[in-house]
Amino acid sequence: RYNGVEKNDIYWGVGHSNEWFINCNDMSLFYDFTIPKLKLVIEYHGIKFHPNENDDTVDRKNWKCLFSGLSFDDKLKKDNLKKDIIINNGYTYIDVFSNENLINRKNDIIKIIDEKLK
Repeated sequence: RYNGVEKNDIYWGVGHSNEWFINCNDMSLFYDFTIPKLKLVIEYHGIKFHPNENDDTVDRKNWKCLFSGLSFDDKLKKDNLKKDIIINNGYTYIDVFSNENLINRKNDIIKIIDEKLK
């Protein structure tokens, strides 16, 4: 237990835990790492599955989602809808891309979580 957050208050799609989800407009939207008590969602995006609109090195015209085959623009639209829905439900949303410098992002994420725990 840490500042009122128990281990079982944390949902993540790794090991024996499950992703947290909400139902919206006949869709179930699953989120990688969620602490509902803190209204915090962190999504990890592998760059073969999720387009990074801030990555200037990607060939947007030929990019296809490895899982669904969706184009860069179609998958980005779908990811942004999922992001907008959770933000509109009052959550802080953080996305992390697999090709980012994760050390720098880790410090930003820790700062956000510390603020929410106060």
